Amino acid sequence: MIPPHESLKEKPGNHNYCFVDLSSASEVEEAINALNGKEVWDWRIKVNHTPGSSGKLGERRRLFVGGLPDFGDQDATEAGIKELFEGFEVAKVSKLFLPRETSEEREGHHCYCFVELADESQTEKAILELDWKEKWDSKVRVKTATSKPQGVHRTGLGGWGMKKEPN
Repeated sequence: MIPPHESLKEKPGNHNYCFVDLSSASEVEEAINALNGKEVWDWRIKVNHTPGSSGKLGERRRLFVGGLPDFGDQDATEAGIKELFEGFEVAKVSKLFLPRETSEEREGHHCYCFVELADESQTEKAILELDWKEKWDSKVRVKTATSKPQGVHRTGLGGWGMKKEPN
């Protein structure tokens, strides 16, 4: 719940608000149609699209992909991800993040990366088709990435984005 601006606190009415992220555009429309103007908590609520651009276009296309093996290098990581995402248009693949070292030896696939699809309409389908898919003798996790990937500001090898071909 987000409280109203100070200038609205003394005005009559309820000025609290919040933002809700839903998994698809159709769910958003259904929620708006079902809830806008409905009386709840002795108050008529207003439900609509967020005005303006959310600035989260990349987040609607960016996926966390976990349960990956250590591919060895960026070329192999990108090849593996493209194989996993066959039928989807992959725009970017982050570097492969290795699990933090612990005192105990880890078994299985614990590496992860971030994948940005070229079209946000593919995101939901990719999650439905690929999450928990058996691949590389393990089950991979594919879910929305809601925060900026760790490598986005790094420079040099293995940063965010597909490897560029030399000129």
